[in-house]
Amino acid sequence: MIWDWDFKDDGRNVAYSTGPTHGGAAECTLADVETGKIVAHWWVRDDQTPPVWAQSLRRQVSLKTRHHLPGKNHKPAHSAPRGDS
Repeated sequence: MIWDWDFKDDGRNVAYSTGPTHGGAAECTLADVETGKIVAHWWVRDDQTPPVWAQSLRRQVSLKTRHHLPGKNHKPAHSAPRGDS
């Protein structure tokens, strides 16, 4: 899943972080908007400082956000009610 994205260099590049649904981003990528070419790549590691272009990207769910994530029994607001027929 895409965790976050941000335009860089006056819109010439886009930085984005991706990873599994649970556990946070696993990698960050910087790509040229016009060509789609990968300009830079960084594997997320807690023991390393991210490159400057990746520092603005959200790489994990904050404790405050995690508190508000839906649980197993959460029903989306757009789901139709079930009939008792």
